[in-house]
Amino acid sequence: MEFEMKLEKQFDQFNILIYEELKKTSKIMGKKTAIVCQGKQIDYNAFLSLVNQYISLLNAYKITKYDFVAIQMERSIEMVALLFATIYTGAAFFLTNKEYNVRYLSLIDVLPPTWTITKNNENGLQINPFGRNSQYLSLGETAYVFLTSGSTGKPKIILTSHESFFNTVRTLPKAFQFDINDCVGALSDIAFDVFLTETVIALCTGMKVILFDEKQCKQPRLLTQLIKEQGVNVLQTVPSRMRMILYLDPELELLRSVKKIYLGGEKVEPEFIRKLKSKISARIFHVYGTTEDSIWTSICEIDNSLEIEIGRLIEGHFLELLNENGDDVAIGEPGCIYLSGKGLFQGYAEDYISNTIKPIGKRKFCTGDYAVKTEDDKIFILGRKDNMVKIQGQRVELEEIESAAKSIHYIVEAVAKAYQNTNEDWIICLYYKSSAVIQKSDLEKELRLKLPQGAVPKLYFQIDKFDYLPSGKLDRNSYQFKFLYEKHKATVLPNHEDVAKKVCSIIAELCNHELSKINLNDSLGNFEITSIIFVKLVIECEKQFSIQFDNEDLDVELYSTIADLVKYICMRLK
Repeated sequence: MEFEMKLEKQFDQFNILIYEELKKTSKIMGKKTAIVCQGKQIDYNAFLSLVNQYISLLNAYKITKYDFVAIQMERSIEMVALLFATIYTGAAFFLTNKEYNVRYLSLIDVLPPTWTITKNNENGLQINPFGRNSQYLSLGETAYVFLTSGSTGKPKIILTSHESFFNTVRTLPKAFQFDINDCVGALSDIAFDVFLTETVIALCTGMKVILFDEKQCKQPRLLTQLIKEQGVNVLQTVPSRMRMILYLDPELELLRSVKKIYLGGEKVEPEFIRKLKSKISARIFHVYGTTEDSIWTSICEIDNSLEIEIGRLIEGHFLELLNENGDDVAIGEPGCIYLSGKGLFQGYAEDYISNTIKPIGKRKFCTGDYAVKTEDDKIFILGRKDNMVKIQGQRVELEEIESAAKSIHYIVEAVAKAYQNTNEDWIICLYYKSSAVIQKSDLEKELRLKLPQGAVPKLYFQIDKFDYLPSGKLDRNSYQFKFLYEKHKATVLPNHEDVAKKVCSIIAELCNHELSKINLNDSLGNFEITSIIFVKLVIECEKQFSIQFDNEDLDVELYSTIADLVKYICMRLK
């Protein structure tokens, strides 16, 4: 079914157009299944009737476009129907459930809703007034409110207009090549705007929606089993979740029925795509966007060349690469991605309250992502500005380190972080999960073959379990990263600075290296210490500190860094 809408309605009827599209689709689909959830299913006719029932209820409470409704419900058919009913009234909505009270509280502290809607014990709706604060402007033009994932810092409250949302509902199905024969697995968290792709947009297109519940979404093994059983052939997810599925189902046998996979929200590595393509025949798409630009900005099908480019812009979206002065960058020169167009958000809640929001056509949004354009007009993402550091004048991209690590067959997941020590030198740490028992020195050797010298991590931490955000993305700001680094620092030199100085001096002399450039966290591999030089190093240390190395400890691969060697000497001195 070709998905087209006329833009002849006035602005204040964009919300009605979305409802009308569902109504038109329901007339075509009739008794065909619309949603399956928790053992229940509903066809399009019955679903539209439920939406109309909820519209009458909201009208009875006089909920209009000047209201802000917090929908506090678990994932269910009723929740999606209420979502459409709220869209019809023109009220702004925010989706939450019991688990995300912290996110909800962070919202109401800044922008409290006027109504909250929950599900009561009789399977009906409980509608309660929450409050109205005269200091806030009317939300009138706002369709929905979401918080950013927080993967790059504190979550921000984003307001998106009816016009922007309608533009997405109108244009995204064509860009994504959605079809009425598609069956989409709705597994994205309701607290993030991508959930609307799998529900509102999918239903306006005539697709069958398999709405997984909270329990199913949190259990990757169960989730993949249900994807197969329910005949899901379209998936939208983040690479982190797909990696987890690949880890649990190495041959991806449970995803053989999937025909289209949309990966976005995180960097997509070619090596990972190669693994997926070797297991399944699904078409794989890279989608790029931010919550500030109404779900997705661009899409690219990844062919056999495995080029992970941004791809073509979805209708109504615009993208520029600008330098720090706001000028266009030259071909091959890195620039920051700026977005504009019909999909752009109204602003952050604080801007809205202070009445500093500018009209959509006069705004550009800086994403913080850096990219480069090639001569054939392709754009490739380099990484985020806040994931880049300069080491000895060389720009080091932490995501490049992660990609290199994850290209090693036994690395399941990896995160690179950079911290400054007391000398303000950058220390790159790699946190990784492995499917096999490995020596850190072996991992370091492999990375030396893949990365520039300055980008090779100095510290390695094996992690059994990474923390994930509700969106499914890796939590790059998890406390465990800094905790492990600080713990390492605390155990490196318990008041034995003199030992460190002597060891560094010995290495400088043996390796003909400048002492001032030797750092305690430097890898011994940086100095090309062969087994013969290591023996000389051990002999000199034994002489200087009056200790003796145990025979089983006479292996250079046991000491990843100078700090490891210093710790061993300190232990022998006790």
